[in-house]
Amino acid sequence: MKILAWPALGAFALVVACSRPSGTNGRTSTESRTLEAEILRTGSAMIEDVNFGWTLAKHRNRERPSDRTTEPSALRDSESPPLLLLKFMSLARADAWALMTEYTQSESLRKHMLAVEAAVRGYARKWGEDEDDWGAVALLHDFDYERWPDAENHPFRGVEILKAKGYPEWFTRAILSHADYSGVPRESRLEHTLYACDEMSGFVTAAALVRPSKSVLDLEASSVIKRMKDKAFARAVNREDLKRGAEELGLPLDEHITNVIAFMREQVDALGLRGNL
Repeated sequence: MKILAWPALGAFALVVACSRPSGTNGRTSTESRTLEAEILRTGSAMIEDVNFGWTLAKHRNRERPSDRTTEPSALRDSESPPLLLLKFMSLARADAWALMTEYTQSESLRKHMLAVEAAVRGYARKWGEDEDDWGAVALLHDFDYERWPDAENHPFRGVEILKAKGYPEWFTRAILSHADYSGVPRESRLEHTLYACDEMSGFVTAAALVRPSKSVLDLEASSVIKRMKDKAFARAVNREDLKRGAEELGLPLDEHITNVIAFMREQVDALGLRGNL
């Protein structure tokens, strides 16, 4: 990452009564036993104190990001309560936002992460992936950078914090992979997308701010490409990284730039890029 918050749905618990009384509003004991057995058999739910998890009932067949490499650990039975608390695997943006703002005070760095989030969310929608999951990764990809801006610590310290909070392996792996020096190769579509949107969103922001309008609303891909050819402009940004990002997505450079601009326009006010238009 080169330096250059919208609230959201939180994780919620799906409470399944394993021994509710029979009657109009409850399950029969047979239904409860059947449901409990179904839950215990799957081994794909997590219980208790993480901010996310998998649903089993209504959301059991919900499509998960195709690129996750590790499923949640096996279900652990509660010691005595009659309820199993299963949490829905939509990563809580409110929690991600709180964590990001706790560690990041710089307004420009916050807006960078918001810009990457907007772009990654846009690609998630485009490709039918989970927008909330991908967005949370993007929002937190640089949350540790302000405190630990060196390659020895970033993004490793942030990943340690995320793991301690229970974030899954596919999530932390994506964050590690956006840094070429981390030793974690990019493999999944999410990982390629995060990398491609990280530097490009920053470059698009810079290209917008030097326009007379200071806006992304009248910025076009041709203008960004022209700026890329100007070696004096945003000289800290490696042009090969910008090109490589598009290549990893399998997209022509101008198409990738056009997409990122369009996705950032959706959050123009949050990004401070409306300018005087």
